[in-house]
Amino acid sequence: MIDTMVFDALHDDPDGRAAVLDAVRLGELQLLTTHVQEDQVAAIRDPVRRKALQRLPRTVVPSSVTVDGVARTGQVRVNANSHYARMRDVRHFQDSLIADATAARADLLVTDDRRLAREAHDLGNDVWTSAELLDWAKGRRARR
Repeated sequence: MIDTMVFDALHDDPDGRAAVLDAVRLGELQLLTTHVQEDQVAAIRDPVRRKALQRLPRTVVPSSVTVDGVARTGQVRVNANSHYARMRDVRHFQDSLIADATAARADLLVTDDRRLAREAHDLGNDVWTSAELLDWAKGRRARR
């Protein structure tokens, strides 16, 4: 699972992006996102950057909760029995969805967000930074 900021790291490092795309093409890596990351990429104001990031190959997986209108209202309304009920900050709520989806559907989470990394790790996920992903992909490519 890749966090939204990983899109930027891939965009800003052409050699790393090429190595990651090579790993994807060879079936050694699959980039996963949820609706959260997709919504964040779609909200990028720079149309050239947004379109470039939207072209990166990835698979969108379902999260445990679908939320409509959260970005507009800034408030989260969920079932009081849900562990999400304590979260009122939209960003924390979205990060929890990403961490949960990673636990359910991915081998690891790639993020540079320390709070999200800690939450994902607490759920039993392996976590890499974007630099670790790029280093892995470049190293893999160099060994071939």
